[in-house]
Amino acid sequence: MKEPFANSPDPDLFYHSVQHHYCLQKLELALRLRRGLSVVIGAVGTGKSTMCRALLQLLNDDSGAISVHLILDPAFASPLEFLATIATTFGIEKEDSSEWQMKEAIKNYLLHQGIDKNIIPVLIIDEGQKLPVFCIEILREFLNYETNHNKLLEIVIFAQEEFSESLKDRPNFSDRITSLHKLGPLSFKETCNLVRYRIQQCRNDGDTGPELFPWSSLLLIFLLTKGYPRKIIMLCSKILLAMLVKEKTRATLSLVWNSAGETSIPQISNLSKKLYGGGILILLVGGVLLFNSNGSLITSVKERFEPKKSTQQVVRDPRSPSTGRIVHKQSPDTGHKSNLNSVTASQPPPDELGYLIVLKGMSLSRMVTRVYGRFTEHNLRMVLKANPYLSNPAKLKVQTKIFFPRLPNSSTSKLTPILVRLGEFNTLQAAYDFLISNLKTGEAMRILPMWNGESRLFFLVVLEKKFQEEKQAQQAIARLDSSFRSAATVIKNLDGIPL
Repeated sequence: MKEPFANSPDPDLFYHSVQHHYCLQKLELALRLRRGLSVVIGAVGTGKSTMCRALLQLLNDDSGAISVHLILDPAFASPLEFLATIATTFGIEKEDSSEWQMKEAIKNYLLHQGIDKNIIPVLIIDEGQKLPVFCIEILREFLNYETNHNKLLEIVIFAQEEFSESLKDRPNFSDRITSLHKLGPLSFKETCNLVRYRIQQCRNDGDTGPELFPWSSLLLIFLLTKGYPRKIIMLCSKILLAMLVKEKTRATLSLVWNSAGETSIPQISNLSKKLYGGGILILLVGGVLLFNSNGSLITSVKERFEPKKSTQQVVRDPRSPSTGRIVHKQSPDTGHKSNLNSVTASQPPPDELGYLIVLKGMSLSRMVTRVYGRFTEHNLRMVLKANPYLSNPAKLKVQTKIFFPRLPNSSTSKLTPILVRLGEFNTLQAAYDFLISNLKTGEAMRILPMWNGESRLFFLVVLEKKFQEEKQAQQAIARLDSSFRSAATVIKNLDGIPL
């Protein structure tokens, strides 16, 4: 069991509050759509650095399409030092170069990555409030590097609130921001969820264990920290340490109170002393516990303050048959198939490939990439058009069905005849589940929807790489993970119509 309240920005312990989850989803969409500049602003301790690491982890899972580069402390002394750091981060070797030579080298690198390799370079800057004026001007110049369709460099800046003043003073930079987010403290319910989430993440699998923080102690923690994540984590760390020393199994009010007095955060320490000296704590806790906003007595204190357990409900497809859209019915999956049906052209393919059910942690951009092989604005628009009930694509509800249309411009001309097939499935959901379950193997895979020309829609999961010779494909199979090496086969000719 690792420490649940370590003060390092561990992305595995990142709690997705409503505002943090919304911000992370919008950042990912902005980056994949190549919008240019995104800025996240928040007070000290609102979770910016942890979100920065969570974004890094999210993007690194798709390292084939995105290259991520991080600058932690941008307090540079000169423009040349800033440019040299960026060049080194990008892997550009330019010793003893002038500013102009550095900029040209970086521009050529971005052109090569964005156009020749179709890779999205992302530069993430933490502690952005430390950026000198000349650094902001250089970043503004980088945002001018673009094609007719998108930016060549994506920039994400995480900064404290004083960075807002820098933006006001530089309208030629701030008007380039396509995605601006402001983070604030957590609510009481979110404070409870954060504490419990971190503890549960650090427990052994299946171990529920005793409840270390009762609701009354969580309320006091919230009052003392005002909902700021860093203060919550630091205080809870002190509390856990005190519990170990005193051999306690629960964080009592007195233990929370004493730990707050010993904390190194001045606001918490001063507040605890003031509350204790004036007896205000009793009024705060007692008043909130006994009365609701209307002044009536609460019959169950725990019912008011205990965070309600989330209940996941399946969101039914709100589209009625009267819309006239053809919906392809998914039949129960029968697993891997050994033979492909022969092609006939008697029936047109369906307008819809099927649907995926949203699970926790899934994003629309990732689903689009894995279903269609790449993420483009056109593909995203087609999916949004097929799902008009999605009010916020950046924040998908768990158990929502996302329908994926057949793209009208599908073509077989871009496909080479030799592929490595890892599995064949009757439904899009089954193919997607297979792909997701094998991501840890490190193999680059994609889904290839197929139509047999009559009445059968099926889905191949193939290696993303295409081969010119059968020998190359066989060598690729030999290098596969043993978990699905035996099921992999070489396909010389597709006995179906790729959609």
